[in-house]
Amino acid sequence: MELYRKRPNGKRRSLVKRTKKLLESSTRGFLLLLNPALATAFVLVLWFYVIFENDCFFLEGAREVVIAGYIPVFGIFYAILAGAIVTIVFEEYKSIRMAIKNDDLDTFINLYDEDLSPFFHVLMTLLASFIIIALMGLKYGDAASGVFVIGTTTYTLSLIYWIIIEIDSPLWGLWFIKSVDREWLMFDVVSLREERRRERRSLRIEKEVGDSPAE
Repeated sequence: MELYRKRPNGKRRSLVKRTKKLLESSTRGFLLLLNPALATAFVLVLWFYVIFENDCFFLEGAREVVIAGYIPVFGIFYAILAGAIVTIVFEEYKSIRMAIKNDDLDTFINLYDEDLSPFFHVLMTLLASFIIIALMGLKYGDAASGVFVIGTTTYTLSLIYWIIIEIDSPLWGLWFIKSVDREWLMFDVVSLREERRRERRSLRIEKEVGDSPAE
């Protein structure tokens, strides 16, 4: 029974390359983890000085509804939406990566500036905001408990958002595809698409003229 398979010696990376890749990935990961920190800090400061210090919490009856129904419902909606979006952007990421590997310029041009619709960004932001606001309105035993619950939730939701943004832009940002030719990155894709559209239109017209019966 084979439990582990080693790479052939010719395909194994040297220790220097593996160390360099590990340091590079660790640095990128650390920078990515810093992105949600600003939003988290803003939410915590707002909660502490505006809500916690002034005892602006939900009443007892509303608190039960928020805990039992409001937060779980919006949490489920957010999880479903985020899962669907991650699937969509990751499929596009794999497609553009395969286009680069196969030297498929047409597919690359089509996916070059393909971004997620702003509608999804707005919807994710709204759902995350509803969840965070609901958590901010709950009464906690002390400030540390509130900071932990609200802070970790805000950070996690923000991190998911930033990960989606990074995957949706595989040619730019922190986690970009290295193997792409720099010449491809300089293309004016709008002009190229228009030029190829004109070429296809001309070929179609020529074919229609050639297929039409002679008078």
